Amino acid sequence: MKALTRLSEPVVFPIIQDAPIMAAVLISIYFFKEKIKPLAYLGIVLGLAGIIFLTIK
Repeated sequence: MKALTRLSEPVVFPIIQDAPIMAAVLISIYFFKEKIKPLAYLGIVLGLAGIIFLTIK
């Protein structure tokens, strides 16, 4: 929420909503060694790219 003072709402809220989901997926892959389909990796990459693109001004 500290970023809300520096960034606009359309940037902050998608990141706040998406970041915990992406973190949970990455933790499940790393710690629990879950098997993920190759197409799911594309979704992970697109989600992370979306977060990065939203933070770039």
